[in-house]
Amino acid sequence: LRPQYHYVNPTMRQRAQGLLLMIWAALLCIVLLVGARVLLAAFNMDRTLTILPIELVVGAVVLLVTYTLIQRGKLEEAIWLFVGLMLVPFVLATVIAVDPAAPVILILPLVAGGLLLSRRSFLWILVIFAITLALRAMIQGGTVGTLTYTPSINSLPELINYGFVLGLSAIFLLVFSGSIEKIAGVSFGDVE
Repeated sequence: LRPQYHYVNPTMRQRAQGLLLMIWAALLCIVLLVGARVLLAAFNMDRTLTILPIELVVGAVVLLVTYTLIQRGKLEEAIWLFVGLMLVPFVLATVIAVDPAAPVILILPLVAGGLLLSRRSFLWILVIFAITLALRAMIQGGTVGTLTYTPSINSLPELINYGFVLGLSAIFLLVFSGSIEKIAGVSFGDVE
C-alpha cells in the first residue's frame, strides 16, 4: 500500500500513501455494495436494483487509473481525478434527486477534498456545493407533485447507502488522522 514512485517531499509522500488507502477502501466498498445488491436480489428483497450498475464499473476503472497515476508520480492529477470521481455523479444526483436526504452523499467529496486539496482548491469545491444546493432548491421549488414514501420498503437500501457514505467518510478521515505528526517525524528524520 505504499507508492512505488519515490515522492521526495514528506507531505506528498503522506498524501500519496493516504490516497492509495482511500482508493483501496473505495474499491472494497464497491465490492461490498455489489455483494449487498446480489444478496438483496437473491432474497427478493429488492427487485428494482441493478446488480452491477455501470456507474460502479466506471468508478472502479477510474479508481484503478488514479492508482496508476500515483504510482507514476502524478499525485495532483490523481487527487483531482479521485475527487472528481465522487464530485461529478454526486453533484448531479443531488441536484436532480427528489429524495430529501440526497445531499448527504456530498459528504464523501467534501471529506476527500478537505483532506487532499489545498485550501484554495478546496474553496472551489465549496463553491460547487453552494451552486449545487441552490440549483436543488430551485428545481424542488418548482415541483408541485406529491411523493409517497414508505419507510418499510426503503429501510434496508437506506441503511446500506448511508452506511456506505458515512463508513467510507470515516475511513478517509482515519487514513489521515495523525498525519501531521507522521510528516513532522519524517521531516525531522530527513533533517538529521
